Amino acid sequence: MSEDRRVRKTKKLIKDTLIELLNQKSINKISVTELTEKADISRKTFYLHYSSIYDAKNELDNDIIDILNSIMQTVPDTMKETDIMDFFTQLNLKAQDHKELVAYFIQNSNQSELYAKVKSAIKNAVMQRLENSNKGNINNEYIVEFVVSGILNSYIEKNTKDDISTEKFSVLLTKLCSGALAFLISN
Repeated sequence: MSEDRRVRKTKKLIKDTLIELLNQKSINKISVTELTEKADISRKTFYLHYSSIYDAKNELDNDIIDILNSIMQTVPDTMKETDIMDFFTQLNLKAQDHKELVAYFIQNSNQSELYAKVKSAIKNAVMQRLENSNKGNINNEYIVEFVVSGILNSYIEKNTKDDISTEKFSVLLTKLCSGALAFLISN
């Protein structure tokens, strides 16, 4: 069942405020009182939607995973170079639409839990496609680990430097991923 529009709006306000605070300090330094004052809502309203700051953060993390999964669902099992390029194009468009979530992820990429969740979501999707396309071999997990870690760390690096256009960056990642997939298929 879909959430009421008012509930979605309130939860978005809470999560946006939480992102703003998380970009300034660690979660263990954020109180419900601070968040509710900054969001201009009551503590009661907060507790209608979340049991704790950590509960709200968990939902925020899951929002990132949901976005990634929605993009990954559009990538065909064949994972041709054009499919990979399309994935990065869609990822960049979603990143533009959700700049606050991207900033949150980049700012908090040193938090192993969030990084691990994102990495696992992408890794699982790629491994599933390899299995579906009968391109499986014993080295898949190592190669996919290498590729996914490289993608995530490249995005983190790009967002700290911002010295390459999004289009050139997508082409670069596509070529690197295509090379890894070609290696997978040939072995």
